[in-house]
Amino acid sequence: FMVMFGLVLFLVPGIYLGAKYGLFGVAIADRRVGSVESLSLSARLTVGRRMELAILGVYLAVLNFCGALFLGVGLFFTVPLSVIMVASVYRKLAGPVSGAPGLAHL
Repeated sequence: FMVMFGLVLFLVPGIYLGAKYGLFGVAIADRRVGSVESLSLSARLTVGRRMELAILGVYLAVLNFCGALFLGVGLFFTVPLSVIMVASVYRKLAGPVSGAPGLAHL
């Protein structure tokens, strides 16, 4: 019982923080900002969407775990899919691309 209680104490805040700050890497690549600025940008972008992002994070973790079950070969498909999904979520939350005339439709 105590092990499960301890697991919940670490898992729930971890999922919440993952949903809050999970877009920081994409923000660094997109906006070319520093790490602290990208963390605050990720926190701002995810306000009101953290439950959906937490569910997406759990889904992606399960998907990648299933990919790893196939002797790791499945990860060649699931990891790029996960990265594309996170980048797509970031683009929807951040709005259109600024300063890139050919990419404004993304």
